[in-house]
Amino acid sequence: MAKGSIFSQIQCLVVVLPDGSERKLVDYLLPSAILMLAALLLMISIFLPYWRMTMTAPPRADRQGWEVGEARSRQRQQLQWRAFNVE
Repeated sequence: MAKGSIFSQIQCLVVVLPDGSERKLVDYLLPSAILMLAALLLMISIFLPYWRMTMTAPPRADRQGWEVGEARSRQRQQLQWRAFNVE
């Protein structure tokens, strides 16, 4: 068994192409490893928040928002009453 790190052993491996030329195995493994790492990081990021948003609004002294809603509700009730009591 040859001594050295695994990376140096992989660099020695050669892929023979159909036309007879040779390329190092690292030429194929490195892009695959980078894409696998990117896919793993993307899958992990799905479960983590991308940003945080906190919305605040000033307190309202008047009840304008409630009054508008109550007026619309009264108008609806009157229209329903008129539609029900058609002469």
